[in-house]
Amino acid sequence: MLGRPTLVLDLDETLLHCCHKPFENCQVSFELLSSQNDDAKEYQTVYTAFRPFLLEFLQEVSSQFEVILFTASEVSLLTANHLETIRRLRYLNF
Repeated sequence: MLGRPTLVLDLDETLLHCCHKPFENCQVSFELLSSQNDDAKEYQTVYTAFRPFLLEFLQEVSSQFEVILFTASEVSLLTANHLETIRRLRYLNF
């Protein structure tokens, strides 16, 4: 018996948008450690917006596919970790 087909989706600028400046449709913001030395840690705020109906789309495709979210960006992975709804989807891999 074969498993579910695999669907690979790119996060960056496809499913979500991250920026270091606030913007009108921002839905999530978080602090990212940007540098660290012996004297201090520097943090930068990252602002994020999700594509309309993203959660509904992922819910639907995760019932039919093993969904893999691909990113080349460390920032996007941190954003994805803030999406508890996405993390609860049974067939979703990061």
